[in-house]
Amino acid sequence: QLPGDTDSKAALPTRLAEVAASTPDAIALTDGETSVSYGELCVNAEKVESHLKNHGIGSGQRVAVHMSRSLQLPIVLLGILRTGASYVPIDTDQPKLRVEEILGDAGVACLVTDTDASVAHGLLTLSADAMLNSNPQHSQQAPGAGLSGSVDIDPASPAYLLYTSGSTGKPKGVVVSHGSLMSYLDWASSYYAIASPMVMPLFTSVGFDLTVTSLFLPWLSGGTLRVFPQTADHQALLLLDVIRDESINTLKLTPAHLNVLINAQARSPGIMQLIVGGEDLKTETARQTADLFDQDVRIINEYGPTEATVGCIVKAWSGDPAQGSVPIGLPIDGMSAYVLDDSLQPQFEGVAGELFLSGPSLAQGYWNNTEATEQAFIDNPWIPGERLYRTGDYVRVMDGEMVYLGRADGQVKINGHRIELGEIEAALLCHPDIDECVVMAPAGAAHREQEEEAFCKECGLSSKYPDARFDANGVCNLCNDFKRNKDRVDGYFRNMDDLSALINTIK
Repeated sequence: QLPGDTDSKAALPTRLAEVAASTPDAIALTDGETSVSYGELCVNAEKVESHLKNHGIGSGQRVAVHMSRSLQLPIVLLGILRTGASYVPIDTDQPKLRVEEILGDAGVACLVTDTDASVAHGLLTLSADAMLNSNPQHSQQAPGAGLSGSVDIDPASPAYLLYTSGSTGKPKGVVVSHGSLMSYLDWASSYYAIASPMVMPLFTSVGFDLTVTSLFLPWLSGGTLRVFPQTADHQALLLLDVIRDESINTLKLTPAHLNVLINAQARSPGIMQLIVGGEDLKTETARQTADLFDQDVRIINEYGPTEATVGCIVKAWSGDPAQGSVPIGLPIDGMSAYVLDDSLQPQFEGVAGELFLSGPSLAQGYWNNTEATEQAFIDNPWIPGERLYRTGDYVRVMDGEMVYLGRADGQVKINGHRIELGEIEAALLCHPDIDECVVMAPAGAAHREQEEEAFCKECGLSSKYPDARFDANGVCNLCNDFKRNKDRVDGYFRNMDDLSALINTIK
């Protein structure tokens, strides 16, 4: 048994039903062409709930979601939460073997998909289309007609099971309860509140806990979730589409995303705040981002591992360039942070130590992995009955705020991606001809993140952008992909002479 959460706050489905009851006609979801009101959102989420319950899905069970990004995805997630079950998001671009590992480890009751169901291997598989019976925007009920108010959900029951990279070679699932989720969202809805209804984009992976903010935060304030459907476009191109949408006023993204905006000089007059998480935020990156916009844009550095529910330490950047990195700041309401040495003794200000966290946002532990849970979640030596989470991150306190220094374990970051060296070792040891192995970062790799950024000689893409690759001539993979497709694309465009001729005919 995993330790429970004793938070008595109403679960997310109940809160959203309350919002929908008061503003049923407000727009909850849109993809730029089709809009879904709050009334329609709840009507369709109830369809998903009813369909799942008819198949015996309920509290304490887990439902895998293997869906592309679309208007249906957040509706399905909400429908699962309404049953009291937890959702297990699996990216559609994950290798088939990893999908099978997650499905097997999570012990899911069923798989909901809008893609190839061949990974199910005998699992009960449900179609998102079938559950909704029709496109969500074409509900036959009047907006708000299907609202049922509160949903009886124990705050201690899991809301989602999110798999991260593990050091054992197998996926490691973090169990986050409804109470922990609402602890974060309640704080975020207050801290990130703006004068107008919040409009946030859904454009990042549903398997990335940073996306939890974008998925649910706008709904608590009666705002809108703008869904960018999944396409074959590289995420850099998708991000540029996001920033061009002037309806969006709040954006959750990584520092690597900021570098894309900086290099493309991409901006929007609608942006009011940028919530930045996932990796170290450099002060220069924050400054250059602020300089992009003509209006004042609030830039917030939000730190938090998956095990502490998205974000638990925060710092609003104030323009102070005194340090190389923006401090991660101070704990959010209800959370506590400890900087400890190897003997779990508090460090003095200015002395580096490992960061430990406690409070209502902590995850319950790792699914089906008691050993890993006991190693990472320990008893708080100062507060009986409370747990501490060992983050594996080194920080120091400077001028009353915490500054991130790096990882304490064998995990490395390459171009913003977290990689467990132990996971690579475990995979190698699966080969029958390998008895022993060790994986080490190449010489100088430990300092790679501190090296000066390189930029594509043709488009200016930053070397820090995830998946960026450069050829021997310093040209990025995006430019090379563009060249390969240019001839095919040119057939859709006219040249300047054609434009001039057209203008002359108008005269």
